[in-house]
Amino acid sequence: MTGGMTAKLFLHGVPDSPAIWSPLLDALALGDTPVAVPALPGFTGPLPAGFAATKDAYADWATGEAAALAAQHGPVDIVGHDWGALIAQRVAMLLIRSWA
Repeated sequence: MTGGMTAKLFLHGVPDSPAIWSPLLDALALGDTPVAVPALPGFTGPLPAGFAATKDAYADWATGEAAALAAQHGPVDIVGHDWGALIAQRVAMLLIRSWA
């Protein structure tokens, strides 16, 4: 675990991609803070085989992303934009230290 740095998970909205976060991440200058900006399944490439593309499937996927980040780095802060905010809210109810 990383001492003192809370990992960050950023979830983009529809029809965006992780690129939406670049200006914000540059402005935040998080340094060595662990940051994850995954693409929602199907948004920057084909849907993974068997992925249902329902709100529940996206929430489950995001929960897995948050859990993996937390397992590696400890507490997680999550930020969501647009539809990503709705997914973040569902994840926050289960796993996340803070939500914006």
